[in-house]
Amino acid sequence: MMATYISVLQTTAPAAGDIPRHRFVTTAGLIAKAGEASYGVSLFEFALGESCTIVALGTAIVESGGVLAKGQQVQSDELGRAIGAGGGLVLGRALNAATESGEEVEVLIEMGGHEGVRLVENLSASAVRCRFVADGDPRLSQGPAVALHAADAAESVLVRYQGLALVEAGGAVSVGAAVQADANGRAIPAAGGVILGYAQQAASELGDMILVALGSIDSGEQFTADGDLESVRFVGWDGAVCPASSRAMGVNAQDVDDSETALARVAGESLMEAGGVIAAGGLVEVGSAGKGVAAQNGHVVAQALEAASADGDIIRVVLLGDVDRDLLELTATATIVANRFVTDAGAQCGAGSAAGGVAANAGETGATIHTRFAGVAYVEAGAAIVAGADVESDASGKAITNDSGEALGVALDAAAADGDIIRVKLD
Repeated sequence: MMATYISVLQTTAPAAGDIPRHRFVTTAGLIAKAGEASYGVSLFEFALGESCTIVALGTAIVESGGVLAKGQQVQSDELGRAIGAGGGLVLGRALNAATESGEEVEVLIEMGGHEGVRLVENLSASAVRCRFVADGDPRLSQGPAVALHAADAAESVLVRYQGLALVEAGGAVSVGAAVQADANGRAIPAAGGVILGYAQQAASELGDMILVALGSIDSGEQFTADGDLESVRFVGWDGAVCPASSRAMGVNAQDVDDSETALARVAGESLMEAGGVIAAGGLVEVGSAGKGVAAQNGHVVAQALEAASADGDIIRVVLLGDVDRDLLELTATATIVANRFVTDAGAQCGAGSAAGGVAANAGETGATIHTRFAGVAYVEAGAAIVAGADVESDASGKAITNDSGEALGVALDAAAADGDIIRVKLD
């Protein structure tokens, strides 16, 4: 019998590649890879450049990538299909079983890999889909909450209060800008109101739909600007542009003039303007004009979640508040290659040996090596690896499929060949 579904919220995104129907899709308009976050599920088959209809909340039909039990949590496989969760980001829960790959499964979606949805009851005024609401009022006054459907006064409405949400803009909004609600619950640049989140897309006019990373002022630090400041650049504790190679208070959330009240994001994920080429997974220090650059000898302030190819690129990073606790500093006792396993003694791992972590930077003997020892690390593969496989070190510290050596983590991405860079969830 054909599976059914209940769509609470549908949206569209330009397809950045050919997308089969019933697959997890990312915010970039691509099929989600193994363990990745998802924007929702493709409703039909779409070709490159077409407007892809995506079920972003509720339940959706997803093609299975293997056996699934009813009620089992699921993640994406390398082809955007639903498989049992095991190391990747949980995207939902299977509402019916699958006995093999290629079957239709109804999945309760968790958009962006977060639960983040609650019910607001007994509205005192009507709610509009994709606008901020709070305590029954369409104008937000407490924490961020975005209506996922329309509702009349005295009715109940489902709201998203964390993760990514589609929000209607009340005017022009720049990428990375902190936003607040206008009188109608639309997103506008923050100007003295409660900070509800950070724009992940630009809006050019009233009514544009943009993605907002929800998060209140609790995730930032208010300060008085010492000089004119540009958004998504590092700011120092004195409220001025952070000097190169120095410690930073955080990333400035929006353009501000001298002496204005501003907000810096100090922990978690943030958008950042790059000052040059940065590799995905690479460590970041402050460069000139407060831009982030690949770490050399300065203080490490962030880790890049995606690559920057040139000066001026805007990329996602994890700020020091989250990165530092999972990093150790080692002194290299031999030449170290970045994104390969290293020992506690500061040498590159040998075949099948135990590891102290993954080198986030390269260095010669005597150099300081920043080593990620927990969480997810970018690791160079030494051969083809299937997503979900346990990995060990080869003779040069690269990740290979675990055979008889020390298991060091689980591959979240597939590697097609020697030299591929993949994500590994470290044991």
